[in-house]
Amino acid sequence: MFYLLSIEMYPPLFVSKPDPMTLFVGKQAVLQCSLTGSSPMEVVWHKDNIAISEGNYVMKCEKNKYSLLIKSLELTDQGVYLCKASNSVGTATFTTELKVINKPSFVKTVEPVAAAVNDPLRLECQVDEDTGVTVTWTRDGKKVVNEAGQDKCFKPYESLTLFCIVEPPQITEKPEVIKVTVGDPVSLDCKVTGSPDPSFNAVRLVLFRTSQLCDAA
Repeated sequence: MFYLLSIEMYPPLFVSKPDPMTLFVGKQAVLQCSLTGSSPMEVVWHKDNIAISEGNYVMKCEKNKYSLLIKSLELTDQGVYLCKASNSVGTATFTTELKVINKPSFVKTVEPVAAAVNDPLRLECQVDEDTGVTVTWTRDGKKVVNEAGQDKCFKPYESLTLFCIVEPPQITEKPEVIKVTVGDPVSLDCKVTGSPDPSFNAVRLVLFRTSQLCDAA
């Protein structure tokens, strides 16, 4: 008597796939997918329709999870990646795109400027046009927000207009009226405030004696 043994086989089916991603040069990229289907299963990775071999790439398989690791991204790693899984009863594929960009760099940096209270102050910078990034401004470690209280991001060529907190020098304590003998030295003290602190910056004082003008550094 003969018995017929029937084994049911299932074709490959991707149950999870990696989303398209954009990463900086030098970063690590991992493309990972999950498969169902009958063994034995052959999985091959392609980039721009060319089969991938070892080198800067590491291919791993753990149970039903398959991954492609790119150790250190270069601009040449950008492209369309395809994963092809096949067994004796079928084939399945998926594609995803990887974009690789250089880290942003400033071609024009913000220069130190100053302005009086309530005067608008314009700060400008310029970023590489090919990086495809936005610029976020911060003040004292906190993001600059717009009038609605929301975080504000700027395009690479946008500039920022702020109201500066710099305060002009102001005499807050005036010298007292004193009497001295002709020919004796005299010291007149006053207190000046402002931002930046006038004590750390050059301040020019102009003294008036009756109708005559005197200069003091």
